[in-house]
Formats: sequence, structure tokens, C-alpha cells
Amino acid sequence: MFDIAFSEMLIIGVVALVVIGPERLPKVARTLGHLFGRLQRYVAQVKSDINREMDASELSKVKTEFESAARGFQQDVESQARKTEDEIREVERDIERQVNPAEPAGETSPAEAPMPLPAPEPSPCLPAARAGDRRAGRSSCRQAFRLAMTDEGVQETFISHLIELRERLVRALMVVGLCFLPAFFYASELYDLLAQPMMNALPEGSRMIATGVITPFFIPMKIALMVSFLAALPYLLYQAWAFVAPGLYAHEKKLVLPLVVSSTLLFFAGMAFCYFFVFGTVFKFISSFAPKSITVAPDIEAYFNFVLGMFVAFGVTFEVPVVVVVLVLSGIISVEKLREIRPYVIVGAFVVAAVVTPPDVVSQLMLAIPLCILYELGIFVSQFIEKRKPAVDAGAAEG
Repeated sequence: MFDIAFSEMLIIGVVALVVIGPERLPKVARTLGHLFGRLQRYVAQVKSDINREMDASELSKVKTEFESAARGFQQDVESQARKTEDEIREVERDIERQVNPAEPAGETSPAEAPMPLPAPEPSPCLPAARAGDRRAGRSSCRQAFRLAMTDEGVQETFISHLIELRERLVRALMVVGLCFLPAFFYASELYDLLAQPMMNALPEGSRMIATGVITPFFIPMKIALMVSFLAALPYLLYQAWAFVAPGLYAHEKKLVLPLVVSSTLLFFAGMAFCYFFVFGTVFKFISSFAPKSITVAPDIEAYFNFVLGMFVAFGVTFEVPVVVVVLVLSGIISVEKLREIRPYVIVGAFVVAAVVTPPDVVSQLMLAIPLCILYELGIFVSQFIEKRKPAVDAGAAEG
């Protein structure tokens, strides 16, 4: 994964030539070259900024340490000076007692006089009340009270949101844990089911291997965790929706639930398409090129990582209609603009498929073609949404 073979680059070039056309292709290539140049300059600028910030942080750290040492030295000097002053006063008092031994009892020297207590801060209500304006005094009192209650209210609301988020996270983890227990009990069977497309493509009598010491235990446990997460995914999405629902308008609540349900179903559809169609075709295609002198024995950990990456790639790819619909609903892009950039999206689909799939043409085509079809499906659905959008906006404005 993330390796692009020469055959995949050749497919990308052919698709770009056919879809974009020979007239616009040089311009697109120059634009991409400029974009890559800007990206490289941006990355270099970010690196230099990071290095500069690190140098500045080092200087700030040295400055802070120097200031701390200076403050400590100053405090030591001041404490020593106060101690010396106290000793001098004590000597002066001894000399004064020896010179004036008949000093009347009950009198205290100015040095021993108690320090006056600080006066309390005046209330913001007092100035107006003292001036005789009771209404202004009450108004200033209410304003001060409202300001204090506003700060406390904001803090209390933030804490209540954190408490609610914690409760929903605990519920979600509990559901995932409940789903994990039976999945872990059948973890070996789940791995056999996951490995079935590979086993069907291997020669008769071939078996997969485990090169790690604890791999036979951890890989089935990871599969059980993945299955438990997928089984609890509707409940997890419901908890997320319930957490953000109080902050949404009525028309937004009507749109969130269909989008969440459709995105979940499309993600599962992408995983199913990958498992039932892509794996069998790709594994048979790869096994057909294996020499007769070698024995194909895939490692179970490498196979699991490959399968997990493919599931994520196809699941996210099948979310393209949802992304298109959300872009049209939010007003970021129109259906006409989506039709206008169709050639570039097709080329981008082949590029993305070449990056996220193994370096073979078959898997690239099996991801790029559904991606283009799903893009057209998103445009088709967005046509009806764009027609209904003025009515929805008018209803939202009235509400």
C-alpha cells in the first residue's frame, strides 16, 4: 500500500489524456507543477518556523532560568538585609533601655506598634448609595451580580457538557466491551472467515503462517475488537448525534439523522464490496503470477494489516455521495461546478486508487471505477436537494 507502480502511473496518464484532453493537459501539468512547488516551499517554511520557534523556546527557557536565579538572589539579599535591620533595631532598643531605664510601663516604641489592618474593598454598590441615588445603587448591584453569575454560568455549562460527554463515552465503551466478549470467544472463526478470500486463491493445501511469538493470540483479538467496533457503530453514532443534537436547529436535526444513517450504510457497503469482489479478484490475479518454484504462505499479521487498510480505503471511498451532498447543502459548491470539475475528479480518483491500493492495475481499477460512479450518484442526488434548498432555507428563516 502507498506504492505506485509504473503500470498504475501509465493508467493515470492515459485517463488524464482521454478525460482532460490534449489541449488542456499541458496547462494542468503546469498547474500541478506550480502547486507542488508551492507545497514544497510551504513545507520548507513550516520547517524553518518550527526551528525558529524551537530556538526561541530555548532562548526563552534560558531567560526564564536566569530570571529565576536573579529573583532568588534578590530574595536572599532582601532577607539578609531585613535580618540585619532587625538586629540593628534590637541593638538600638538595648542601648535605649540602658540609657533610659525608667521608661513608663505600657508604652510601646514606634517600632513595636502594631501594623494597621488593610481596609476592605468597597462594594460597587456603595458609591451610588452614598451619593443618595438608591436606584443607581441597585442598578450597579444587579450589574455586578449578573456579571458574577454569567462567569459562573459559563463555567457550569462547560462542566455539564464535559460530564455529559464522559457519560456518553462510558456508555459507548460499555457497548463495545459487551460486543467484544462474544466476538473474542469466536475470534478464531472470525479470522478464518476473514482469510477465506486469500485461502481460496492459494494452491490446494497451502496455509498461512505466524512469524511472531504472540501473533496467534493478538491478531484474533484485534479482529474481535474490529468486529465489536463495527457492531457497535450505529450506537456510537447515535451517542455522537445525541450529544450535538441540543445545539442544532430543527431543520439541521432533520438532515443529520439521514446523513448519519446513509454514511454508515455506505461504509458497510464499501467493506462488503471489498470483501466479496475485490479480494477474490486481486488475490487470484496476484497468485497467478507466482512462480511454480515457490510456496505462497502469507503472514497473518501482514494479511490483517492489508485487509484493515483496504476496508478503510473502500469504506471511506463509498462516502463520496455523502460528501457531495453535504457540500451542496452547505452552499460551498453547486451542481454545475461539480459537473465542470468532473474530468479532474476522475483523474484524481485514479491517483487516489493508485496510492491506497497495492501496486497492481486490477485493485486500482476496482477502486477508481466505483469512486467515479459514486461521484455521479452524488451529483444525481444533489440535483433534487438543490431544488428543495430554497424551500428549506425559507422554512429555517421562519423558524
